[in-house]
Amino acid sequence: MGEKIIPTEEIDSQIMQLWDEIFELGDKLSEELGVKYAEWRKVEPLLDKGIDTDAFLLHLESMKGIS
Repeated sequence: MGEKIIPTEEIDSQIMQLWDEIFELGDKLSEELGVKYAEWRKVEPLLDKGIDTDAFLLHLESMKGIS
């Protein structure tokens, strides 16, 4: 009934492109998590020093924009 048949090679190509995108997004996420973890490592010792909770929460809020 007029259905379009997509060649196997085209389907394989689309699948490979999607996998490439998935791996690129995974790499980007890993980099962003690394940046956020590095920021956390700077702040974490402050908890042991009795930092002002309000100041600490403000710092965490400001970290949300890192990416």
